[in-house]
Amino acid sequence: MRNHQMGQAGAQLQAGRRVVMLDLLTDSHETTLAQNEYTWRNISEILEDVGPRLEAVTVHYKLAEKSNAFAFKVTLAWSLDGETWNTTDVLAEVGTAKQGIGEEFTSTDKFGRLMRFQLGTTDGGSVEQGIVSVIVALRFYQGA
Repeated sequence: MRNHQMGQAGAQLQAGRRVVMLDLLTDSHETTLAQNEYTWRNISEILEDVGPRLEAVTVHYKLAEKSNAFAFKVTLAWSLDGETWNTTDVLAEVGTAKQGIGEEFTSTDKFGRLMRFQLGTTDGGSVEQGIVSVIVALRFYQGA
């Protein structure tokens, strides 16, 4: 199995916090590829052994200075072995310039041993852009 890291979430969990905030993107200038479909990329490191202790995930986001058809989605991918990845439901979907908080995601059967967050950007068939910020709140079971 590959070497994976728990990163910031694991360090803060060990410090006894019940909610950990992960800053994944801060004012990231995103540009699309004029493909009229979502282009995906990982926006977090792999979180190892965090999923089984999670109770909920919530995405906080901001979209600023967007051009016409720019939009983005945030998803969570999970895996048992790091080779095959499964994607959860969309945690946040944003198409207008605003800041907000996505709905709390509590499908614990989709919090795998290995997890990572992904950003998908899309356009209306032309090159588009926007400034994106994404923060993820991980809520752990009490005493996890």
